[in-house]
Amino acid sequence: MKRKNNLILLGLTAIFLLAGCAGNETASATQPQTTEQSQTGETQEAANGPANARDQLIAAITNEPASLDPQNVSVMAGYQVVNHIFDTLVTRDEEGEIHPCLAESWEYVDDQTIRFKLRDDVYFQNGEKLAAEDVRYTIQRATEMPQSASIFVTFDGEGTAVVDDLTVDVKLKEPFSGALAYLATSRGSIVSKKAVEEMGEDAFGISPVGTGPFRVVGWESGDRILLERFDDYWGEKATYKDLIFRIIPDGSVRSIELESGGVDFLFGINPADYERLKANPDLKTEVGTGFTHEMYQLSMTAEEFKDIRVRKAFSLALDVPAIVSAVYGELGVPADSVFSDKVFGHISIGPIKQDVEEAKRLLEEAGYGDGFSTEINFGESATTQACLEIAQQMWEAVGIHVTISPLEQARYKENNAAGITRFGRSNFTASTEEPDHALANWQSGYKGAFNANDDHIDELMRQGRAETDEEKRREIYAELQQYCWDTYYSIPIVFPKVGFAYTAKITNFEFSSSEQPDLSHIIFSE
Repeated sequence: MKRKNNLILLGLTAIFLLAGCAGNETASATQPQTTEQSQTGETQEAANGPANARDQLIAAITNEPASLDPQNVSVMAGYQVVNHIFDTLVTRDEEGEIHPCLAESWEYVDDQTIRFKLRDDVYFQNGEKLAAEDVRYTIQRATEMPQSASIFVTFDGEGTAVVDDLTVDVKLKEPFSGALAYLATSRGSIVSKKAVEEMGEDAFGISPVGTGPFRVVGWESGDRILLERFDDYWGEKATYKDLIFRIIPDGSVRSIELESGGVDFLFGINPADYERLKANPDLKTEVGTGFTHEMYQLSMTAEEFKDIRVRKAFSLALDVPAIVSAVYGELGVPADSVFSDKVFGHISIGPIKQDVEEAKRLLEEAGYGDGFSTEINFGESATTQACLEIAQQMWEAVGIHVTISPLEQARYKENNAAGITRFGRSNFTASTEEPDHALANWQSGYKGAFNANDDHIDELMRQGRAETDEEKRREIYAELQQYCWDTYYSIPIVFPKVGFAYTAKITNFEFSSSEQPDLSHIIFSE
C-alpha cells in the first residue's frame, strides 16, 4: 500500500475528476491471496457494456441488520447492504489510495479543515439534489449517533460549515491523518437531510434515501431486503435491475443455498464448507487477507477482571493456534496482535503461548485456587461457538468454568451499550485500514464489551491521530499494540480471512478486503 508522509501538503494539490465512485475507473484493485477460476479480461468487457444474461442478483448475508441508516449500522451485513444504497465523499481502493466520489475535489485549508467541492449532477433517490447542507448534516449526525460517534470522535460536527451550495468545510477537532480514510467508509455515507427529518430516524433506517446505484423497495423481516436499480444514478449504472439480500444466519444453509441455486452469491464462507465449495466446478471462491480481528474481551467494569493475574490466566490457558486451525483451517490466522496485519502499523507480538501450569499458579495467587466461574456472551455465530467450545475445555483444565451463552445480535449490541456484558466477544472490522479505527473499542467511553477506560491508551491514540509522519506513527502504534497486549484486557484469537463464493456464471466481480464489495457491476453469462 502506498502512503503519504505529508497528507496535508498533498491534499492542497489534490484535484481529481471521476465519472462515478461505484465504477471507479482509476482504482486498481489488488488480487486476493487465493483466487479460483480466473476472470482475465472480464472487467474490460463489462466496461464496454455487454448485455446481462439475468436482471436479478440474489446474495446471502449472515444476519439481519437492525437498521440501514449508515450512521446507525451495527453489523457487517448492514454495511454490505448500505454500500449499494449510499455514496461517500471519497472512496478508497484496495491499494489504500483515496479517489473522488460525491466530492470531485478537495483541499486542506489548514490542518483541521478539509474543503470539499461537490459534483453538480447528483440526486438523492427522493429526487432532491445533493447539496453541501446534506454533507454538513451528515458529518454532524455521525459525531452524535451512538453507533458512529466513537468512530468520528475527531470530527467537529458543530464546526463543519457550508461555504456555498456545492462547497463544504469539514472541520476536525485536531489534526488527523486518517480523516479521508474515515470519510470513505460506509459510516461516512451522505444522507438526505430532508429525508431523515421528514421520515424520522427509525423510518429512515428501514427505508433509507441515498445517492447510490440501488434504492430500497422492500424489507421482509427475517427473510430478505429488496433493492432496485436507481436509474437516475449519477455514476455508472448497475448492470442489472434487482438486487436481493437474503438473510441466512446459518453458514451451512448459506452454502447449500448457493450450491442448489437458491442464491447466486454469499458473503462469508463457512469454514466447514470451504473445501467443498472450492472443489465445485459450478462455483467460484475468492479468499484474501482482511481487516477483521476477533477477540474475547474482559470488561474492566467487572470486579473479578480487575486483577491482571486473573486476566492473564484466561489467556495462558488457551492454545490459540490449535483453536484456529481446528475451526478456521485455511480461512483464519492465529492473532499475533490486537489488530489485523492488514492494518497500518501492525506488529507481530504473539500468538498467545499456552502455559497451563502458569495459568493455574496465577489463579491460585489471585485467590481462585478452588476455581473460577463466569459466562461469555456473543452475537450468534456458529464459528465463534465452535471456537468457544474448544476454549471452554482448555479453560476447564486450569479451573476456569465458562458458560457459553450466544445472544441474538441486536440483543448483544444492546447489552454492550448498556454496560451489561462482563465477558464478551468482539469481531471488529477496521475497513479504513487505520489503527485508530482498529482500536476504536479500546477508547474510553466506547460502548463495547470490555470498557478499557485506560488513560494511557487514550493518550497514545491521540498522539497517533495527530501524527502525520509515517515512521513516527508506526512507533506510536507499535507501543500502543504492545501495551494493549500486555494488559490482558482482551484475548486475541483470530484474523479471519475474507471469503466470497458465487456461481461460476458471474463475472466482473472485484474482491474487497473490507468485506463490502460493490456488486452493482456483476455480469451474468448464459
